[in-house]
Amino acid sequence: MPNLAHVQALHKRYKPQSEIAKLGDVSSFLLKESLNPDRLEKAFLTISNRLGPEFETYFDMGSDADVALLFIDICSFSTRYAQLSSEDLSTFLDAYYERLIPIIYEHGGEIDRIMGDGIIAIFGPPFLKPTTSNAIIKALACSLKTIVLTTNTKFFSKIALHAGKIRYYRNKSTQYPEYTIIGKPVTELYRLESISCDNSITYYSGSLVDQSIEHLIEIGKLPVYNHRNWICTGSQPIISSLKGVDFNHIKHIQHL
Repeated sequence: MPNLAHVQALHKRYKPQSEIAKLGDVSSFLLKESLNPDRLEKAFLTISNRLGPEFETYFDMGSDADVALLFIDICSFSTRYAQLSSEDLSTFLDAYYERLIPIIYEHGGEIDRIMGDGIIAIFGPPFLKPTTSNAIIKALACSLKTIVLTTNTKFFSKIALHAGKIRYYRNKSTQYPEYTIIGKPVTELYRLESISCDNSITYYSGSLVDQSIEHLIEIGKLPVYNHRNWICTGSQPIISSLKGVDFNHIKHIQHL
C-alpha cells in the first residue's frame, strides 16, 4: 500500500465515489498531528477506523492478506524515450496514467506504487474481499484489457502477474502515511518483471496464478477481453536463476 495521501488523490481524480475519496483530507489531517508522536499514531488508527474493520485488520493488526499483484510497465521505455525533455516526459507519463489507472480501478485493483512508467497494483483485501482465485481472475482481466488497449500504441506494455500472502507494514518512526507491502511474493514479482515479455502477461509455472489460469482454460472461462486472439505458451525455463525465487519456469499469455 502506498502513501495514503497519494492514494486519496488518485481516488479523487479517478474514483471520486469511493470511501477513500470521501474520507476527508488525509494529508492535512496527518500533518496537523505530526508534531506529537502519540497523536500521530492515533491519527493513523482513526483513518483505518473510518475506512472500516477490514482496513483495521490488515493495516493496524498486520494480518496476512492473500492478494494478486501486477507489475505493469511500458516496453523498452528508457531506451525509446531517453531523448524526451522533462516536460515532454511528464506529459507522456500523465497520458499513460490517464489510460491505465482507470482500467485498474475498473477491475477492483488499487495502486500500490508508481515508479515512472512502472505501476504496481494490488487485487485483494482490504480493498477487495474475494478469494485468492477471484482476485487472480480480476487481475488477469485487468491485464488482458491493458494489453489490448496499449498494443500498437506508444504505450505498449508488458505485465508480470503473481499472487500470494503479503502484509502491509508502516514504519512507525516516520510521519508519512505510507504502508509498504512486504513478503516473498513481492520479491518474486520484481524478479518476474525483469524477465517479462512485450505485449504479454508473464507468470510463474506452478504458481497460484498458473493453477488459476489452467482451471479457467479447462472450464472455458478465460476472461478474454474483446474476443481478441490470445495464446498461452507452454512452460519455459528461466535461463538465469532469479535470486530469492524458488520457481524455475515461466509462462506467457501473448496477444497475437
